Amino acid sequence: MHKIYTLLLFSILSFTTFAGGEGWMTNFEEAKKKATSENKSLLVDFTGSDWCGWCIRLKEEVFDKKEFADFAKDKFVLVELDFPSKKKQDPAIKAQNAELGKKYRVQGYPTILLMDSKGRPFAKTGYQAGGPPAYNKHLTELLSSGQKIAQNLEAASKLNGSNKAKALVATLKLFPEELLIHYTAEMNEIKKLDPKDSTGFVKEMMLKEDLKKLQSSVAQTARGGDQEKALKMVDDFIADNKLSGESKQQAIMAKLNCYDPRKPGALEIADALMDEVIAIDAQSETGKYASSIKDRISEMKKQQK
Repeated sequence: MHKIYTLLLFSILSFTTFAGGEGWMTNFEEAKKKATSENKSLLVDFTGSDWCGWCIRLKEEVFDKKEFADFAKDKFVLVELDFPSKKKQDPAIKAQNAELGKKYRVQGYPTILLMDSKGRPFAKTGYQAGGPPAYNKHLTELLSSGQKIAQNLEAASKLNGSNKAKALVATLKLFPEELLIHYTAEMNEIKKLDPKDSTGFVKEMMLKEDLKKLQSSVAQTARGGDQEKALKMVDDFIADNKLSGESKQQAIMAKLNCYDPRKPGALEIADALMDEVIAIDAQSETGKYASSIKDRISEMKKQQK
């Protein structure tokens, strides 16, 4: 009897861990242990398996193909974190996925994060057309970048003082900005080793965090009905921080939160704001984004006619 219960328990645990499909795990902590023991990276798929069109396409066009499975088996521990609409889900897995979605700030699906065995992401991607050949090549490039980052972090760990701080700064700059939140230990060490911030990295990171807070505060103030105060918050922020270049562009973008595009004249004001951003630097990432917004505004104007 005990043997039967043992076999049944093993079957349940196996289903819970690998319910995401053949070769895919759903228990994140177990996946990290496996990645550690096998010296592999994690490929984590945040998906909406029964409602997200691009998620379904990615699974059918890439993840379900033998060519992908053969490519991935020696490189990744595959993890599916599903956020279904109708599909029944184990309560523990549902709770785990909700917590991880919040931790990794997932805002759209599919979101694919490549992580080290500790669960620290070093690359982010999503749907890519072209099937397994194109996707495998894309992942190979991202994995190569992650390996370089790991090597640099290892090399930096052997240094001391300002040299270590500079090496850590150079390494963190290889990351997509949105992933740096998962490397607070390294950032805190930079502050400790370089209290005068000779690289300017700490100041740069603090400004970016303040810009995010500005966006939120401006939006909240505008929603509360005080548009004039919200606009002044942006102007004061630019003046107080003596902003220029792309930092100034990003601050100006916050003013978009002050206008409801459905109201008369709002699109014209937004269009003028984008011209102001582009005039600072049309070739910066924010300048190019402003150009794309102008195109969308143009389409919205046509639809209103």
